[in-house]
Amino acid sequence: MLVFAWFRLSLLMFALFFDAATLVSLDSLLGSLQRPGNFGFLLAYFGLGFLFAAVVFAVSAVSIPMMLDQDVDTFTAMVASVQAVYHNLLTMALWAVMIVALTAVGFATYFVGLIIIMPVIARPAGTPTAP
Repeated sequence: MLVFAWFRLSLLMFALFFDAATLVSLDSLLGSLQRPGNFGFLLAYFGLGFLFAAVVFAVSAVSIPMMLDQDVDTFTAMVASVQAVYHNLLTMALWAVMIVALTAVGFATYFVGLIIIMPVIARPAGTPTAP
C-alpha cells in the first residue's frame, strides 16, 4: 500500500511543480530538474521519499524476521518493529545507512554487486554462514 501511496504522491508533486498538460520526455524532465529554480521540488521530492523509506524501514526492520521466526500476526510484528526502531534509533539509523550505501555500491557495479550484497543484507542475525 505504501508503494501505491508513493506513486500517487509522486504524480501529485510533479503535477503541482510542473505546469505541463502532457507527460514530458525523460530527457526534458532531467534537463529541467537541473535548473536552480527547481531546487524546491527536488528538496520536497527527496524529503517525501525519505519519509516513505523511513516508514517502510521502521515497519519492516524487525517484523519480517519476527514473522519468519515466531508465530505472530502481521500487526503485532509491525508494532514490535516500530518500537524496536524507536528504542534503538541510533543503531537502526546506522543499519539503514549501511543498507543504502551497500545498495548504492551494488547499483554502481551495474547490479553485479547486488548478487553478493543482497543475500548478505537479507541474512537474519544469528544465521550461520555457509562452511
